[in-house]
Amino acid sequence: MGKHTKTNRIMIVDTEYDTMPKRLLALAYIIYENNKVIKEVVKYIKYSNEIFKVNENAEAFKYHKLTNKFLQENGESIETAINTFNNDLTDIDLIIGQNILSADIQIIRKEAIGTSMWYGKIREKIQKIQIYDTMYAFRLKVPEEKSSLDNIYKYLFDDEMENHHNAMDDCKNTYKCYMKMIETEYTFENQIIKFTEDVFDDLTKICKKCDICEAKLLDNNIYKFINKTNRFEENDKSYIICNNILKEKQEICKKCFNHHEVMIINNNTTDMIDIVKFKNCECIIDNFFEVIGDKENTIYLKSSYADKDDIKKLGGRWNSQKKVWYFTYTKSTTNRLDKFSKWIEKSTEV
Repeated sequence: MGKHTKTNRIMIVDTEYDTMPKRLLALAYIIYENNKVIKEVVKYIKYSNEIFKVNENAEAFKYHKLTNKFLQENGESIETAINTFNNDLTDIDLIIGQNILSADIQIIRKEAIGTSMWYGKIREKIQKIQIYDTMYAFRLKVPEEKSSLDNIYKYLFDDEMENHHNAMDDCKNTYKCYMKMIETEYTFENQIIKFTEDVFDDLTKICKKCDICEAKLLDNNIYKFINKTNRFEENDKSYIICNNILKEKQEICKKCFNHHEVMIINNNTTDMIDIVKFKNCECIIDNFFEVIGDKENTIYLKSSYADKDDIKKLGGRWNSQKKVWYFTYTKSTTNRLDKFSKWIEKSTEV
């Protein structure tokens, strides 16, 4: 169980981000020492319009409410924001956040990779710092209640929280909730975080035969790496594998293939557009890999929101980039075409 002490140098972190694609819009944090605020930072991010613009009609905008006009007038470059955060991580003993592992740290990781500030820098610092999550601690003690920050606040203080989804205000309220939870004997445990690159480290210890993880290579899951430069260009964009450990002619399994990420760069500005998993970027296979054996085919479905549960039960998957349901099949699993036939468009080639 984690205990709060006056000597801890604590950083409370909160972010706001858009989701199409997921890009950081605001990074806020407060550093406390001996229970006193020694630094408050809020960075709004502005991107060139060629790289990214907030979709002000999308669902995410209803929450963060950060307009393109506001970000252009008040924002800084992503490089400046991430570099400042990296510097301020020095000597931090404890990081606290609300849903910090799956939300805040992941978006910071993504942007840090794009600015060359992750490997050897922020990643190594974060791995040495304790991390507490107010949402996780609340769920342990009060599993029947909703664990959003505003609901935790209301539960603890019997009052409505103001300015939810304002990054700095969320930091202040997260700290207030944390202190109250310490007083009322909530359990805080250091959250063990595993990044995509850590998955490979684990796999290499327990598996066989794949050139990365040594898992058994099956007939329908062999991907042979054929790209000599770790890069290809298409439609004024460059695609680069993040933290690539593959060598030409190495063969990997589907699991290792799916865990790799590719960074997409705008060739005109050299800025990062997005970082996506291999499985969500169709052009990856043909330009980086040769598929050996029974190749998987992907069929995108024409469906409504009401169909999602039925599709999911049949083994369908959601493509977050295309915002569409899909399934895959091979020569030996063509029976899957019948299962999903009601959602396959007539013009689809199978």
